Amino acid sequence: MGCRIAGLCECSVPISANAPETALFLVLGEGRADSLTYLHVIMHFQKYAFSRVFDGPENRKMVLKLMFLRVSLNSVEKKEKSMLQLTEAEKNDVVKAVKERFDQLVSALNKIDTAKWESFYSDDFPVTAVAGVDFYGDKKTWVETVGEYFSQRKSQTVEPVAVKITPLAHDLALLVSEENTSMAQDDGSVVKSKHVFTMVWKNGKSGWKVLHSHESWVDS
Repeated sequence: MGCRIAGLCECSVPISANAPETALFLVLGEGRADSLTYLHVIMHFQKYAFSRVFDGPENRKMVLKLMFLRVSLNSVEKKEKSMLQLTEAEKNDVVKAVKERFDQLVSALNKIDTAKWESFYSDDFPVTAVAGVDFYGDKKTWVETVGEYFSQRKSQTVEPVAVKITPLAHDLALLVSEENTSMAQDDGSVVKSKHVFTMVWKNGKSGWKVLHSHESWVDS
């Protein structure tokens, strides 16, 4: 049966002298964060059979630590959840800001402007990138490699045909896109392809920039 403590809280967890541990795990399992509920359980443990079920001071300490840990974790989970919950207006603001930056990045690609293009990758946080199956673990290596490819092209066109931006937090967003691309090489050849981006954008002190970029393509 449930019970009441000084009219402060209502607890539906069954407490008995024979099985106080059942109440403990019901509370932990249900993820209750109400401190009065925990106090309720502890008081019943002390009043009835706490010392018999959890024999010895070390066992009792362990149980109390577990209860404290569960309360702490629940508090962190609630805080993180509230931080990640965005209003529709906030989501729209994130989408608008990231789309604007992505359009600017595409413009830099079409001008083969290496300096402008690299400015869209973060200097405030570590940057990683994947091109096809090649992995780049830092911004410097990534920029040097792409810059070398750019130097071999007379012109290039990147034409987005689909862009989807998913806000993950106030300052974090996932972008996936599909493009038609055409690259005129110095040797006179032209390479056309279907291209896709997957990007993680982060809003730092320098504005929205790319933390991670993955791109793949297939000749068309």
